[in-house]
Amino acid sequence: EPVTDKRPRKGKRKEPVAASVEPKGTKPKTETKATETVEEPSGEAEVDVWGDEDYMDDELPLPPPPEDLKEHLGIITMEKVPSHMKNILPGYIITDKLGSGGFATVYKAINKDGDGVAIKLPKFLDETIDSSVLKKFQAEADIWRKLKHKNIVTFLDSNIRPVPYMTIELMEGGNLDGLLKDHRLSVKEAKPLILQILDGLSYAHRMACVHRDIKPENILFTKDGVPKIADWGIGKFMADESVSQSIGTKGTFSYAAPEQF
Repeated sequence: EPVTDKRPRKGKRKEPVAASVEPKGTKPKTETKATETVEEPSGEAEVDVWGDEDYMDDELPLPPPPEDLKEHLGIITMEKVPSHMKNILPGYIITDKLGSGGFATVYKAINKDGDGVAIKLPKFLDETIDSSVLKKFQAEADIWRKLKHKNIVTFLDSNIRPVPYMTIELMEGGNLDGLLKDHRLSVKEAKPLILQILDGLSYAHRMACVHRDIKPENILFTKDGVPKIADWGIGKFMADESVSQSIGTKGTFSYAAPEQF
């Protein structure tokens, strides 16, 4: 059998700890622990940042445009429409012509709620509207209605009867082309504009949409100077052989990406 050592081990003797007695009339001491400081809400209004819960979670918080930029925003040139144009669309009163491109004309109108909107109509309403025009309008509407972003002009409504049309947000600050003709942007002014335009494009790409005609004329401003991307007429879904590929040109030559040629 193994021999066990039964000799007592040397060690420190534990002394009994005397309980501390507080004098009468004094409050017992309490042990305090370090805790993280939690700031109480101050009640002040939250700072508005460029982002919204309705949009993608990874949007960049972007700075607003400089206040002095508003002084240089373009004034919209409007032309009164003839009386026969005013009531061609149920629920809208068309008041002014805002501009015209190669395919469509944009008008200012008042909806049934009394709000100002922009309406996009085929350029030649007096001519027979063939199926290609209907398909092009439908293709643009299908793309635009899916894009909900603070730097993309808001799509409101569309229909093909009595004529093809799209109702979109009314932009009252002109476009980037008009701004650049009258004012040379400083770095301070240009940086937030570029970041916001890129944020809108990045969102569209995440939604599998490409614009294919980004140029100053298609960057519109609100009256507060917020830039928004407009005109998705030759845009397409990335995985879709869109009808817009075979109708019209793929962008504007001076601004088109190299892969368009």
